[in-house]
Amino acid sequence: MAKYLNATLKQVHVPADMQPDSSSDGSVSIYNPDSNELVELWKARKSGSSWQACWGGRITNANQSLGIFSGTFGASASGMAVWPTMIRQQELLNGRIDHVVGLAIPQTKKGSYSWPAVRGDGWFAGTELSIGQMLRLPASLDIDAMNLSPVAKTIAKAAQQYGIIITDTSGSVSFSAENPIALATDKYSTIFRGRAGWAEMAGDKTKGEVAFPLEKLVALPMNYRAPVSSTTATATATATATATAASSTGNTAYPAAVKNANPWLYWRLSDTSRTTAADASGHGNTGTLLNVITGRSGAIAGDNAIGTYGNRKSFAASGGTTPAKAFSVQLWFKTNSTGGGKLAGFENTKSALGTRYDRSLYLTNKGKLIFGTNPGTISTVSSSRSYNDDAWHMVTATQSAAGTRLYVDGALVASSAQTAAQAGSGYWHLGGGNMKGWPSAPGSYFVRGSLDEFAVYNTALSAATIAAQYKAAG
Repeated sequence: MAKYLNATLKQVHVPADMQPDSSSDGSVSIYNPDSNELVELWKARKSGSSWQACWGGRITNANQSLGIFSGTFGASASGMAVWPTMIRQQELLNGRIDHVVGLAIPQTKKGSYSWPAVRGDGWFAGTELSIGQMLRLPASLDIDAMNLSPVAKTIAKAAQQYGIIITDTSGSVSFSAENPIALATDKYSTIFRGRAGWAEMAGDKTKGEVAFPLEKLVALPMNYRAPVSSTTATATATATATATAASSTGNTAYPAAVKNANPWLYWRLSDTSRTTAADASGHGNTGTLLNVITGRSGAIAGDNAIGTYGNRKSFAASGGTTPAKAFSVQLWFKTNSTGGGKLAGFENTKSALGTRYDRSLYLTNKGKLIFGTNPGTISTVSSSRSYNDDAWHMVTATQSAAGTRLYVDGALVASSAQTAAQAGSGYWHLGGGNMKGWPSAPGSYFVRGSLDEFAVYNTALSAATIAAQYKAAG
């Protein structure tokens, strides 16, 4: 995994005077306003003239992002960036915090996490809170009437107006704030009135102050305000059988062009369910959605798309099948990730990384598109330009007796004479899958971004058909 981290953090600008957290975590956040990139490191240390870290991550277009690292990257157990929810020293001096604040607690729930977290590290199986879960002080609570310390009052008002998010599991209940070693001037002694931070949160009893009202915090529903539908139930056989594609009042020319080419599977991905992808091909090949974001603005006018978090728990899979010898795989994607990821492929397992994986369509860390098959030796074709520009692109890969072709936005960008793929049955995956051993394998096997209009055909589409489909998209 070290090589993937190295690729992700390549050419990161590190300030000459950088000092990580002095605790065993050794964490640090670096925001570069010139490049608009956020880098976070875990167990960072300087070795000679170079910096090293056990783990970390990088977010591009940081001020427009959701603050979520792709794949398994990041410095926190949640996969969320620490920097956005961190309390600044100046905010405490000003007596005002205008953002959600991060909180770490000793016990979090095992096997559970809530958006915007993409993973967790809880070990308790009871009624504990989940990593990523939101808390809030009720609007009816009169904070000004409570005799809180100045620090506790400032944080309480932020908790009431913006909320608190569980960011990590720790040895104590603790809010995240700037470390004084990274500040030009340490004014925490003044802010805390010469006392320890925990003592300020408890209040000065000699002044009649009360503790921060932890007991009045209200836990908000899981995935609160996530950009998804409210449907969270696990898919059942009945739900899968009765799923129907959401209707669209927008562009009808594009789906008509896809259907005219007789797809074996066609997921429009405008479903209201978070668990089932309806099949618009007419062949009943519904798919399973796993921890995806629904309701995103789609590639086709009037239609929606899904979003994926860029980790192995966020993707979609078809039912079992044996692919045709001649085939096409097609989808629309939109991403600005520098971690790359597998857009689509065929694997011998449905909900885990396959031990056999082929027909791989993926993005490199630099955003170049690669498609390949492995009938015994991996053979790939690659685009010359990058497509991680946060714009929608239609990609189509075909293979037949005429060879392998890769089309982007309706035009041929690469081809080879390869006519064979790996034999065997399995499942089509959308959004990620195994990439071990493939050339220019991305740092993240799973792509972070938006996906739409996924189709698989049991024929190799012609160049004219693909161009006509792209034109129909408008």
